[in-house]
Amino acid sequence: TISQPYIVAFMTQVLQLQNGTIVMKSSSAPLRLFLERHPRGLPPAEADALDRHFSAMLQTGFLYEKKCVACHERASTLARLRLFERDGVLEGRYTQRDITTFLRNHGRLTPMEVETIMNMFHRQLAPAAKP
Repeated sequence: TISQPYIVAFMTQVLQLQNGTIVMKSSSAPLRLFLERHPRGLPPAEADALDRHFSAMLQTGFLYEKKCVACHERASTLARLRLFERDGVLEGRYTQRDITTFLRNHGRLTPMEVETIMNMFHRQLAPAAKP
Protein backbone atom coordinates (compact mmCIF):
# COMPACT_ATOMS: atom_id res chain seq x y z
CA THR A 1 0.00 0.00 0.00
CA ILE A 2 1.22 3.48 -0.84
CA SER A 3 1.22 5.84 2.13
CA GLN A 4 -1.18 8.78 2.17
CA PRO A 5 1.58 11.42 2.52
CA TYR A 6 3.23 10.02 -0.62
CA ILE A 7 -0.04 10.19 -2.57
CA VAL A 8 -0.66 13.78 -1.46
CA ALA A 9 2.91 14.79 -2.34
CA PHE A 10 2.62 13.12 -5.74
CA MET A 11 -0.70 14.76 -6.49
CA THR A 12 0.35 18.26 -5.48
CA GLN A 13 3.57 18.04 -7.50
CA VAL A 14 2.27 16.28 -10.61
CA LEU A 15 -1.47 16.90 -10.97
CA GLN A 16 -3.85 19.84 -11.08
CA LEU A 17 -7.48 20.53 -11.82
CA GLN A 18 -8.05 22.44 -15.03
CA ASN A 19 -11.64 23.25 -15.98
CA GLY A 20 -12.87 20.28 -13.93
CA THR A 21 -10.40 17.83 -15.49
CA ILE A 22 -7.33 16.39 -13.79
CA VAL A 23 -4.28 17.13 -15.91
CA MET A 24 -0.57 16.52 -15.65
CA LYS A 25 1.19 19.77 -14.65
CA SER A 26 4.09 19.07 -16.99
CA SER A 27 2.06 18.69 -20.18
CA SER A 28 -1.58 19.62 -19.42
CA ALA A 29 -2.49 16.15 -20.72
CA PRO A 30 -5.54 14.67 -18.99
CA LEU A 31 -4.66 12.09 -16.35
CA ARG A 32 -7.27 9.75 -17.84
CA LEU A 33 -5.44 9.79 -21.19
CA PHE A 34 -2.09 9.22 -19.46
CA LEU A 35 -3.50 6.23 -17.57
CA GLU A 36 -4.90 4.71 -20.76
CA ARG A 37 -1.76 5.14 -22.86
CA HIS A 38 0.91 4.33 -20.27
CA PRO A 39 2.78 1.08 -21.05
CA ARG A 40 1.47 -0.32 -17.76
CA GLY A 41 -1.88 1.41 -18.21
CA LEU A 42 -4.98 0.58 -16.26
CA PRO A 43 -8.16 -1.02 -17.53
CA PRO A 44 -10.83 1.64 -18.24
CA ALA A 45 -12.87 0.91 -15.09
CA GLU A 46 -9.80 1.28 -12.85
CA ALA A 47 -8.65 4.43 -14.66
CA ASP A 48 -12.13 5.93 -14.21
CA ALA A 49 -12.13 5.09 -10.49
CA LEU A 50 -8.68 6.59 -9.97
CA ASP A 51 -9.58 9.70 -11.95
CA ARG A 52 -12.75 10.22 -9.85
CA HIS A 53 -10.87 9.63 -6.60
CA PHE A 54 -8.02 12.01 -7.44
CA SER A 55 -10.51 14.62 -8.65
CA ALA A 56 -12.40 14.48 -5.37
CA MET A 57 -9.15 14.77 -3.40
CA LEU A 58 -7.92 17.74 -5.45
CA GLN A 59 -11.25 19.51 -5.00
CA THR A 60 -10.85 19.43 -1.20
CA GLY A 61 -7.56 21.32 -1.42
CA PHE A 62 -6.17 18.62 0.91
CA LEU A 63 -7.99 20.27 3.79
CA TYR A 64 -8.07 17.06 5.86
CA GLU A 65 -4.31 16.61 5.50
CA LYS A 66 -3.72 20.23 6.49
CA LYS A 67 -6.08 20.45 9.45
CA CYS A 68 -7.00 16.99 10.71
CA VAL A 69 -4.41 14.31 10.07
CA ALA A 70 -2.06 15.49 12.82
CA CYS A 71 -4.59 14.26 15.40
CA HIS A 72 -6.73 11.77 13.47
CA GLU A 73 -6.18 8.71 11.30
CA ARG A 74 -6.75 8.81 7.55
CA ALA A 75 -10.12 10.22 6.54
CA SER A 76 -11.25 6.93 5.02
CA THR A 77 -10.40 5.05 8.22
CA LEU A 78 -12.05 7.62 10.47
CA ALA A 79 -15.21 7.71 8.36
CA ARG A 80 -15.57 3.95 7.99
CA LEU A 81 -14.75 3.02 11.58
CA ARG A 82 -16.14 5.94 13.57
CA LEU A 83 -19.07 7.35 11.57
CA PHE A 84 -22.33 6.10 10.14
CA GLU A 85 -25.04 7.66 8.05
CA ARG A 86 -28.67 7.71 9.13
CA ASP A 87 -31.24 9.40 6.89
CA GLY A 88 -28.48 11.37 5.14
CA VAL A 89 -26.99 12.64 8.41
CA LEU A 90 -23.53 11.56 9.57
CA GLU A 91 -23.34 10.59 13.21
CA GLY A 92 -20.64 9.34 15.53
CA ARG A 93 -20.81 5.55 15.66
CA TYR A 94 -20.46 5.46 19.45
CA THR A 95 -21.76 8.90 20.47
CA GLN A 96 -24.65 9.25 17.97
CA ARG A 97 -23.56 12.90 17.82
CA ASP A 98 -24.42 14.85 14.64
CA ILE A 99 -20.99 15.29 13.04
CA THR A 100 -21.83 18.50 11.16
CA THR A 101 -22.82 20.18 14.43
CA PHE A 102 -19.76 18.75 16.17
CA LEU A 103 -17.35 20.00 13.49
CA ARG A 104 -18.66 23.57 13.75
CA ASN A 105 -16.79 23.79 17.07
CA HIS A 106 -13.92 21.44 16.34
CA GLY A 107 -10.55 21.98 14.72
CA ARG A 108 -11.07 25.68 14.10
CA LEU A 109 -12.88 24.92 10.87
CA THR A 110 -14.73 27.61 8.97
CA PRO A 111 -18.30 26.86 7.81
CA MET A 112 -16.97 26.26 4.28
CA GLU A 113 -14.33 23.86 5.63
CA VAL A 114 -16.99 21.97 7.62
CA GLU A 115 -18.94 21.54 4.38
CA THR A 116 -15.82 20.29 2.57
CA ILE A 117 -15.01 17.77 5.31
CA MET A 118 -18.61 16.56 5.48
CA ASN A 119 -18.75 16.04 1.71
CA MET A 120 -15.50 14.11 1.97
CA PHE A 121 -16.86 11.89 4.76
CA HIS A 122 -20.07 11.21 2.81
CA ARG A 123 -17.95 10.21 -0.19
CA GLN A 124 -15.84 7.90 1.99
CA LEU A 125 -19.00 6.15 3.19
CA ALA A 126 -20.59 5.82 -0.25
CA PRO A 127 -20.95 2.18 -1.34
CA ALA A 128 -18.52 2.60 -4.28
CA ALA A 129 -15.83 3.90 -1.88
CA LYS A 130 -15.91 0.80 0.33
CA PRO A 131 -13.17 -1.79 -0.14
